[in-house]
Amino acid sequence: EELELEPGRFYPRIARPRSSVPNSVFGFPVRNLYTRELESSVGQIYSLINRLKEISQVTEPTKDNLTSYGHLIRECILIASMEVESHCKSVLRANGYSKAIMTTHDYVLVIEPMKLDEYEISYSRFPSIENYSPFGGWNRKSPTESLGFYHIYNSIKHDRESSFHLANLDTAFEAVAACMILSRSVFWYSCEVHVYR
Repeated sequence: EELELEPGRFYPRIARPRSSVPNSVFGFPVRNLYTRELESSVGQIYSLINRLKEISQVTEPTKDNLTSYGHLIRECILIASMEVESHCKSVLRANGYSKAIMTTHDYVLVIEPMKLDEYEISYSRFPSIENYSPFGGWNRKSPTESLGFYHIYNSIKHDRESSFHLANLDTAFEAVAACMILSRSVFWYSCEVHVYR
C-alpha cells in the first residue's frame, strides 16, 4: 500500500503501533504524546468496568439475563456512549475536522482509518456471552441506526419512559466494549483489563 504520510508522521490520536512496542505510535511513547488524555480514558474505562461489576452482582450476565434492564444499566450505557462520542470528536478535531456540532454522520468518518469494525471484545469471566464487535455493521447510510448500542443510547436518553426496556444488560456490555475499543485504538495502551478477576 502506498503511504499517505511521510515515514515517521502519523495521524494524531489514531494509533498504529509497532508490534514489538505496544505502548508506542511509530516508536514514540504514547504517554509522552497524550499523557493527560490517556490517564483520563483509562480512568473512565475502569469506572465503567466497576459499574459492570456492580450490575453483575445483582444480575448474572448470562444469555438468559441479557434482556434484563434497570437504572444502573441505563446509566452505564449513557456514560459509555458519551465516552464514545468524546473519543470520536477528539480524533476528528485532532485531524483538522472543525465542525462545531457533530453527530453520528460525522463520527462514522473514523471507522475506516481506525479500523474499528475489525475489533472484537470478549468478557472472559462470562464465556456464555458472545463476543462484541460493536462497530461491525456501522455505515454511512444510517450512521445512528447501524450502531446498535448508540441508537439505543439515543432512545433511552431522550425518552426514558417509552424506551426504558431497551436499557438492557446486552447493550451495556456492547457500549462498554465500544468504549474500550475506541480507547485502545486511540492510545494503544496495554489494554489487559481483567474485567472480572
